[in-house]
Amino acid sequence: MFSASGGLFVSTMDSWDGIQMSQSMAEQVMVCAYGLTALHSWTQRTLKMTSGFVGECQFYGHLLSKFMFGVEAGNEAAEKRVHQRRRTSLQQIASLWSLILDCFMLILFIVQATGVAPPMVHSLAFYITVSIGSTVMRRMGDPKVDLTPERLNRDMTIMSVLIFGATLGMPRELMPACYMARTLALTFTNSQFSNKVNVVLAPLYVVSHWLNLEPGAPTEKLLFSMVGEVVAVSLMILVVTNLDTKEHNAAMATMELEAKVAEVAEAERTGGAAQRLLSVTCDASVRLTHDLNIQTPSRGLLDLLMCHFGSNCATQLDGTPFLRYVATGDHERFTKFIAENSQANAPARSLHVDMKDSSGVTFKAELFHVTVPSLVGNVGHEHLIGITNDCADDRLGRMENVHVRPSSREGVPMDTLIPFTKADPRFCGHGALSNSFAPSQSGLSRSSQSSSNSSRSTRRADLMKLSTVTEINLVIDLETVDEDFLIRSATITFAKPGACNADSLPNLVEWLKPRYRQQVHNWIQEHANAQYAGREYKEELRGVKLSSPFPNTSAILAGEIKCNGIIDDEEDTASEDGSSDDVGMLMELVIRQLFVH
Repeated sequence: MFSASGGLFVSTMDSWDGIQMSQSMAEQVMVCAYGLTALHSWTQRTLKMTSGFVGECQFYGHLLSKFMFGVEAGNEAAEKRVHQRRRTSLQQIASLWSLILDCFMLILFIVQATGVAPPMVHSLAFYITVSIGSTVMRRMGDPKVDLTPERLNRDMTIMSVLIFGATLGMPRELMPACYMARTLALTFTNSQFSNKVNVVLAPLYVVSHWLNLEPGAPTEKLLFSMVGEVVAVSLMILVVTNLDTKEHNAAMATMELEAKVAEVAEAERTGGAAQRLLSVTCDASVRLTHDLNIQTPSRGLLDLLMCHFGSNCATQLDGTPFLRYVATGDHERFTKFIAENSQANAPARSLHVDMKDSSGVTFKAELFHVTVPSLVGNVGHEHLIGITNDCADDRLGRMENVHVRPSSREGVPMDTLIPFTKADPRFCGHGALSNSFAPSQSGLSRSSQSSSNSSRSTRRADLMKLSTVTEINLVIDLETVDEDFLIRSATITFAKPGACNADSLPNLVEWLKPRYRQQVHNWIQEHANAQYAGREYKEELRGVKLSSPFPNTSAILAGEIKCNGIIDDEEDTASEDGSSDDVGMLMELVIRQLFVH
């Protein structure tokens, strides 16, 4: 029996020695695993060094200083914005933080009063710091408190010290909450300041961890506490610096966006003022991009380029190169004019060029240029171009019409009629209608004065006969009583040239815009020649621009002008000796498809 017991003891000792050998081998294997991992990591890091050992040290030193010392205060305005955001968010979070601490203290009271947990006699420092921290958070959450940057740094430093004090005697289970509160308190101040506070408090946290250990704890636990604190502080520094950097970048981006919005608003005001000025002084205006593409064409440009008429109808010009409507021979002059006129010290001047409308018809124009800031980013300046029909003598001098009425037209083609001279006042204006219909200003003044100071007989004496108009025929709608009898048609009959001053009578050429006078004149002449020759001529005239007599409008676009017939005017003139009347010619025109600008 003894031998059996001895054999069992020997067998047990052999098994125990085997277990000890296995545990020792496992420890050696684990140490080797750590060594292999470290060797692999540092080998890879060494192989990837592109700037040498010194360069790598400088690189990581720069990163360490960047995160250790935090973000430097750059723009003062950005710092104010960041502080304002921190203040707002802190007051909101502080209110919730104080509520959480109050609830936490209430829960601790209940569990101790009911006997669920023993009284926390050894956690007196924890009780004091949590109570003070709740009071500090409650005061910081008050909207009436003015949290200046200096006070914010002071209060957050106090909170960091209180959080450290709470770790003295704190149960180990509450330690994660302590580290979260520690990190949160450091995010409301500048990273340069908060990182320094965190580094200063790090040794105290190590001491606190050592004091919370059980008596007789091994020394390696102190080493682990030190390593853990270093890692925790490093991670908190990275988090705080990263948040601070993002806050500053967001503030700078907001300021840049506001500056860009202000710049765009100023550009709109500047461009709008220049465009309004060009719309008054020019026939059309257009805004060009930095690469001379049409960006915002005006209605006047569409009318000037005849984009509503003809086979090449184009109502959308956005993105179209403006050079497409400039004669090929003037491309270089135009681009050089834009480049020179875009200089800040360049004198103001204009450029005379040949332009083409949408149908390819060439006309002379005068261009004015204004440089305005761009609305779409940093792509250079944009350009405002004003366009005016060039009233040049070489174009207007070719226009022909009857200067004096001949005594007899019978058998005489209109090609032989005397042309207008260059000094004809009807061709030197801008197409505005004559004011001959209205009495003179002096007559109006006298009439107004007489109506207030004179008797009815005196007012009759001041009346002037309107010699240019003999009658006005109106057709009104009797069914439109509520609309004050709408006028369906109106016919104005003007006096004969011999019955009044011929210069006061309106004429067709004066009504037309200068660019279209020659075209209409030739069209009328063709009809008259066809009438004399006894042949039929029914061609219609399309796309003619006239001055507008209506208020708040500048031009009328006639889509169609048609000759409705040529008749003889038997009451035209008579010879001085009372012989038979000379027969004149009257042409009836119908203007349709009207557009107003």
